[in-house]
Amino acid sequence: MNFRAKFFNVNHGDSILIELFPEDSEPKVVLIDCAKKKGFRGTGCPVYEYLLEREIVEIDAIFITHFHTDHFEGIHNILENKDINVKAIYIPPVFSLESGQSDKRINQARLRIKEYSNKMSKSDHHNKLRLTSLAKLIRYIRENPDMIFEMNGPKNEVSLALDSSTKFSVFLPLNEVKGAINSKLGDESIDILHFSEMNDASLVIVLETEEKKFFFTGDSTLDQWQKHKKMLGRQNISNLGADFLKVSHHGSKDNYEDEIIDYILKNEENIYALISANGKSHPHLNVLKSLNSRSCLIRCTNLLDKCAPNLAGMIDLSNTSMEIAVMISKYEISTDPVMCQGDMMIEFQNGQIGYSSETQMPCVYG
Repeated sequence: MNFRAKFFNVNHGDSILIELFPEDSEPKVVLIDCAKKKGFRGTGCPVYEYLLEREIVEIDAIFITHFHTDHFEGIHNILENKDINVKAIYIPPVFSLESGQSDKRINQARLRIKEYSNKMSKSDHHNKLRLTSLAKLIRYIRENPDMIFEMNGPKNEVSLALDSSTKFSVFLPLNEVKGAINSKLGDESIDILHFSEMNDASLVIVLETEEKKFFFTGDSTLDQWQKHKKMLGRQNISNLGADFLKVSHHGSKDNYEDEIIDYILKNEENIYALISANGKSHPHLNVLKSLNSRSCLIRCTNLLDKCAPNLAGMIDLSNTSMEIAVMISKYEISTDPVMCQGDMMIEFQNGQIGYSSETQMPCVYG
């Protein structure tokens, strides 16, 4: 099955729209995460504005990898638009929806939101907006239980009407994270917007065709990947065979080791790796170097400062924008992210992967 996946440049966040084209049925639309972008027009949510521009009014599945706002802050724009029909929403196993404990878990989360709100200063407008987004999403989950599905790995197929050779599956998190997350929701001291254990619950979504495997890894953690590797090792599976990797946690150095990269990626040349990051705190240079050593074709939404000296020698500054030229000449990143690839598109057609980006800038790492 042919498809295309658009990766929106939302700085430090994820927002991915996949359009699939089955031979014998209507196109399918799948959304993975839905971040906002500071200073973006309209609602501030690039994928939502794109849906409106394209007049896309039906989404077959939304995956919310985890409940950090850089992955869902714009989702309420879609869910509140009555002209957009969302068929199903897949979330990590945070609220124990099938166990009869969902009301308790949801109420705990709402209480943590209220407590956090009471502690904030009146001038903290940004976090107030984030809390509002989280509260709206939790309310939607509570009010629409028939279309919400909690998912976990190590390999759990998602029910979408695609052809027999194409499927979505969830590889992570492992079921064990439920207890840890539920314990955190009962802890009055947690920062409901930022607590790091939420990354352990991040979904890893795999789109598998007859020829290729595409991994969308959210903010999945090294701990979860190591446990996944150990679990599948008991089945004599030592490599997952990814042809494409959306790198976890914006290229954080804490969530990758060489053994895990070797476990995920197919041991071949021309493997694609995309990183959605702000170019300042992420991605980490060691992650880029590790991927590059495996002959990956790496692309990042925004420019890492350590790339600049190498990039300056590769391109003619007279052919770049003034903003990028000035930045490269100083070898430093300004206060705001500086775009490298910007929005990116992966197209899969007739068994082949094609890539394009907003800027088509060269990359020193593949």
